Amino acid sequence: MYSGGNVKTKSTEGETVMHWRFKEMQGRYQTATGERLTFDVVIAATGLARQTIANLSTGRAKRLDLGTMETLLNFFSDALGEPLTTSDLLEYRRPDA
Repeated sequence: MYSGGNVKTKSTEGETVMHWRFKEMQGRYQTATGERLTFDVVIAATGLARQTIANLSTGRAKRLDLGTMETLLNFFSDALGEPLTTSDLLEYRRPDA
């Protein structure tokens, strides 16, 4: 199942992949609320830019902004009624793992 975008990066230990889980969170929102989560809803609730949301959704985001992460975690935590962590939005994977 496709649940977000991958950003490939290089480190001293080889290639790693940071996997955004934004689309997965959209699905969790829809399951919990019965409503489809559109970019417009996220933008209105968070004040984040449309391009930021689009980049996270498609995996084009190349760097992590802690303010954006905090804003989205607060939004999804409130919407889902449960505390979330960074692991709910971003997954770190190593190709050899």
